[in-house]
Amino acid sequence: MGSFNQQYDRYYKNLRSSPNFNNRQRRSNDFNTYNVNYFVKRIIRDLIGVSVLLIFILTCKTIITPETQTVYNYSKKVVSTNFDYKAAADEIKKINFSAIRIKTADFLEKIKTDSSLE
Repeated sequence: MGSFNQQYDRYYKNLRSSPNFNNRQRRSNDFNTYNVNYFVKRIIRDLIGVSVLLIFILTCKTIITPETQTVYNYSKKVVSTNFDYKAAADEIKKINFSAIRIKTADFLEKIKTDSSLE
């Protein structure tokens, strides 16, 4: 049993000294840096998007034409509309997926038989 422990020790020492091991560590560090950069870029992108939308909406409010009033009223309606997620979840639970699966299979079989006749 003692010789196996020495073999394992040598094996793991060779793994640590191999260039692939160092590349894996470097890749994991790059991944962490990538995550931070990704989130910073995403926050900046989202802030720019919100700023552009805010400027657009304020412009529609200040410039009074029928088109800008329509856009402003629609955006106000979209922002003020509430969505009931529980009701949507209940509707999704009521869907009979097995019936949909059967109809889909029948439809696909019909397509296969129609295309094989040509």
